[in-house]
Order: sequence, then structure tokens, then C-alpha cells
Amino acid sequence: MTATRARFRGFTLPLTLALAFAIMSMAAGLTGLVTVKAKAARQKDADLFALITLESATQAGLAALEKDGAPQAPRWERTERLNNRQVELTFLSVAYKPDAGKDPAAALAAGVVQPALRERVVRALASGDPKIARASFARLGDFLKAAEASPSEEDCLRALMTFGRQGPKPLPLPPATALSPEILPLAPGDVVEVRAAVRTDRYSDILWQRVRYSGAPGQPWHIHDWRRLRLAPGAVLCKPPQP
Repeated sequence: MTATRARFRGFTLPLTLALAFAIMSMAAGLTGLVTVKAKAARQKDADLFALITLESATQAGLAALEKDGAPQAPRWERTERLNNRQVELTFLSVAYKPDAGKDPAAALAAGVVQPALRERVVRALASGDPKIARASFARLGDFLKAAEASPSEEDCLRALMTFGRQGPKPLPLPPATALSPEILPLAPGDVVEVRAAVRTDRYSDILWQRVRYSGAPGQPWHIHDWRRLRLAPGAVLCKPPQP
């Protein structure tokens, strides 16, 4: 019996230390889990706050557009400051843009300056049937997926082309001498695309919306396309060429 007790006494300290280390490891693991969850919650709140800012700035810009009228130009810009953030708004008139759903591949690829992206655009639009001029897509997202566009490339393509233009062809660009484009009231059925962007040191947060003006009280705008992009620092941001 004495020998047995001595043998157990010899194991008391190692067992106690092992138990202590196990408890400490469990506590550290729980602390790490709580920290990860807290950081994820803060990130989720920050993402929601950024989205609210982008949405609110877009609505403010559309309200001004409804009140003041639309410049007869392919593109115009506006700045909104909300929630201590500066939001850059870009409005693009759908009527002047090539349509990824129906226009010829050459017209769609012409505005893409990046050779690799232009090659993928042409390949995505190619038809396997010689009797069919080009591939067709049900949604803009389907075309962007076929072109294997990265987020920054998608931002570029959304600026260069549209989907669902009403006219059979893009309107001719205004003459380059038109320093102050004519501003006309909106008409029901007018479609514009709005790009709202907030830039930070870590990323560019971008919200694209394609909206149609209905003129109906209480709900003057109908959303036909909604897309949020987050671009890493240094991502190439392209805009459509100035007329």
C-alpha cells in the first residue's frame, strides 16, 4: 500500500500540470473564439453601415435627378457626403451605351482597352453556330460570368455597357463641343445606371444599380439590377471614354 501511494504521489504534479495546461488551452480557445466572433460582428456592422451609406447616397442622387432633370449626356457625376463619408456618384444614361444582350460583339469589345479582357469578352460573345451572329444571355450577370470578369473588370464592363436598352441602337454621342449639355425633365420609362463608390485605405466599396423612372408618387424608381462590388487597393478603375 505504501509503495502504491508513493507511486501515485510521483504522478500528482505532472497530472496537475497537465490538467492546468488543458484548462488554460480551453480558456484560450474560448477567448479566441469570442474574439473572432466579436470581430466578425463588427465587420458585419461595418458592412451594413457602408451599404446604408451607398444606398442613401444613391437615393439622394436620384431625388436630385428627378427634381432637376437629366443632362443629355452619356455620363455625369455628383458627390454626396453622408455618415462622415464622401460618396462618389456616377450616372450613366443607358440610351448611349452598347447593350450586352443584343448589340454586335465588335461594338461591345470596341470600348474595352485591356487586351486580355477584350479577348475574353469576344470569346464569351462568340457563337458556336455559324448561323447565329453571337451568343445570347438572359442577364448581364450571365455575360460577366462567361467573360470570367474579376470584380475590377466587372466594374469596368458595367461602366462601358448595359443590358436591356430600350432603343434598337445606342444614341449617337453628343458633339464634343457641347460644354453644357441640355437638361431635360425625366420621362416615365427613362433608364439610368448609378455607380456609388466609397474609397478607404483598405478597399473601394461600390454599388451599381440600374433603375427605371416611373414617375409614380411614392415609388418613382424601379430597380432592374443591383450589384455590390468590393475592390482591393490598387485595383484598376476604368470609366467610359468622354465624348
